[in-house]
Amino acid sequence: MNQVVDLDALALRAAGGDVQSLDRLLTVIDTERLARPAIRSLIVNDTDADDLAQDVLIKVSSGITTFQGNAKFTTWLYTVARNCAINHLRRNRSDVELRDDDVSPTKRVSSIISSRHDIEAALGALPEHYRDVVVLRDVDGLSYADIAQRLGIEVGTVRSRLARGRAMAAQTLLAV
Repeated sequence: MNQVVDLDALALRAAGGDVQSLDRLLTVIDTERLARPAIRSLIVNDTDADDLAQDVLIKVSSGITTFQGNAKFTTWLYTVARNCAINHLRRNRSDVELRDDDVSPTKRVSSIISSRHDIEAALGALPEHYRDVVVLRDVDGLSYADIAQRLGIEVGTVRSRLARGRAMAAQTLLAV
């Protein structure tokens, strides 16, 4: 974009009811593709991402009055776009049906497509003694023996904590 636009000021005017500011704001969001990074952090399919970008414009148009200027407009927009993408994933979750008797909770973790933020949140929600083992094994790639040595616990304890930690993380991710 050739011209520098103060998005925060423009958004505040639009939130105050200025229709021209809202039109300009929507144009900038669309032409500069400002919602795309938030959408693409969760959505892989290009067609779905394009549809969601249009949904974001509709959400911004109908919800701009909630923008109060306490944070940057782009932060507010990112949240709107991310929520649109999450809602899309929730609506389409039924397309992939996993039955409890077909897949163990541990295997579900590897089959769930989730954003990095969701995975980090799921790991962060684990009790520390499970989180440490899961991170050392699944993120750092350490062997069971190396984990046991590093944490000062038995290999059997590593195995049981890893299984339990993965199952708890899977439950958290399924709830998203």
